[in-house]
Amino acid sequence: MPELVRSITARLRQFVRDRRCGKRYFVRLSCQVELVKANVRTNGRQPTASIEGHTRDISSDGVALILPAIRIGDHYLAGENRPLLVRLQLPTQTIEMHTVAVRYDTFADGDQGTGYIVGARITKLGQEARAQYVEYLAHLSQK
Repeated sequence: MPELVRSITARLRQFVRDRRCGKRYFVRLSCQVELVKANVRTNGRQPTASIEGHTRDISSDGVALILPAIRIGDHYLAGENRPLLVRLQLPTQTIEMHTVAVRYDTFADGDQGTGYIVGARITKLGQEARAQYVEYLAHLSQK
């Protein structure tokens, strides 16, 4: 019986360790995050308040954001399936991506202060923005 438990545990460790899809690149880029609210009159989006922060790391399918707060007004950024619009400042231009927060935690760094780290999965990225983003990731992979 103990061998069976060890075997199952070893397989679970292997699965959990390999759960990430895209390679992560640790890079600090400025970003602006806002909640996406449906509104027919404004072409599917109503302007809302935003929060500024920066990335901790990025990958082909997600971003980790360092933000000073986890709320905008009365709304949590990490609410269940809450769509977020992230404006990411690449070195050459700003791109917009729709994301959904998948996790968050408090963050404390002596140099940068305290805040929250939000892990977000990219759900929508326009064709031109995707081309710029993929090009930037390719540039990072060559370093």
